[in-house]
Amino acid sequence: MTKQHLPPVQLVCRAAATGQLRYHLSTPENLEQLLGEPVERISEEGGGMESLRLVYPGVEAMFSRHRDRNAVFWLGSVSAEGKPLDIGADQEMVLRSVGELKLFDTFFGFWGDACGVSLAGLDLRDSEGRLSKLPFDSRTRWPGPARLPAGFDPASLLESGKDPGLGVRQLRAKGIDGSGVAVGIIDQPMPTDHQEYADNLVQYEGIDVAGVRPQMHGPPVASILVGRTCGVAPGAELMYYAAAFWKWDRCEPFIRLVDRLLQADFDGQRVSVISISAGTFPHWSDYSDWCDALARAEAQGVTVMTCSREFLYYGSVE
Repeated sequence: MTKQHLPPVQLVCRAAATGQLRYHLSTPENLEQLLGEPVERISEEGGGMESLRLVYPGVEAMFSRHRDRNAVFWLGSVSAEGKPLDIGADQEMVLRSVGELKLFDTFFGFWGDACGVSLAGLDLRDSEGRLSKLPFDSRTRWPGPARLPAGFDPASLLESGKDPGLGVRQLRAKGIDGSGVAVGIIDQPMPTDHQEYADNLVQYEGIDVAGVRPQMHGPPVASILVGRTCGVAPGAELMYYAAAFWKWDRCEPFIRLVDRLLQADFDGQRVSVISISAGTFPHWSDYSDWCDALARAEAQGVTVMTCSREFLYYGSVE
């Protein structure tokens, strides 16, 4: 039996085993080149993301992209006969060509869960325009200076990105660092041992997120707020609820968590600020109940920060 006539299950298992299909670095086009036209295409949107599921006999593959016209769908998971295949999600992502830069959008940038992204084998001298738009972190591996754009220094950029700006450093010099203040965040699952906020994290609880890997959003939100080197208030205490935003279509779960934060008491310390990176509340049927929850928070002197109603619905005070 030739390769072209092998069943989809055998083809996809072989491709996963040989690295032909790779987490984040393979596209729907790559899978279709391997298996042909899918039996079914299923598209969904939610949480600022688009997903695309391609279905073949015995095979399902899930692709995702940020909801941006210039973003590219990338491979998140593949299963054969109902069993997930190892496509390297727990390994460093090693880019093999400059063309693979297109698989990283300007919202998420170079993220690789716990393992990071390696660009070490690439010649990036002609990629300054693209690199200047892509966020990265300390796990991103770069080629030597001779293969980077002139003047592009990742270490210096990373260090300058830690500065919170707005005169915060001057406040710190005066001893104003958030000490004695408790803050609450309701966001996606995150690692609890991150060097920026681990010492500030006095409570972490997952809500309806069993089995969900840490996501990219919670760590920067927590770090910007209470981070040791980049936070606005590195002396504050953090109470964090990791929540399944993508499953919720009403205000009630958020209301429940806000009320829990309003009632929380750690050695006499009550929250002063609650941050929620969502803004769809006015679009849901129980919005009036959400307004009541905000009134309860205001009565206690607690500020609730959410996203704008107009777009992502981003960064406003309710």
